[in-house]
Amino acid sequence: MRKRPGEAGIAVIERVVFEMLRRAGVISGGCALIDSTVPESDIIYPNDAHLIYKAFEKMRVFAKQHGIPLWYDDKALRRLRREFGPDKKGSGAVHLTVFNEKFIPALKIFQVKVGSLKVSD
Repeated sequence: MRKRPGEAGIAVIERVVFEMLRRAGVISGGCALIDSTVPESDIIYPNDAHLIYKAFEKMRVFAKQHGIPLWYDDKALRRLRREFGPDKKGSGAVHLTVFNEKFIPALKIFQVKVGSLKVSD
């Protein structure tokens, strides 16, 4: 089981750290100014639907690099992502199902298009 240091433990850690800083000549006296603020950040953890959308992005970039016209409706896909975005409440299973239904056929077409590319020597 994990033990938390509590106030007394934090006081011990603080005392030891300050003593080491004094000995090293980094600080003098009995106090130091420490900025312990942590800025907020929006962390988005990937989920299966998000990873499928990223795969669509990779296919789009590849298609553009190789002059392949898009074979799926990119605007509709982006609109769908906004509807089911990470900040929306709703069923993750529905989200995944909708993206998967669009991804599987798009991936099959992608395979055909990539297979038809000419390899340069």
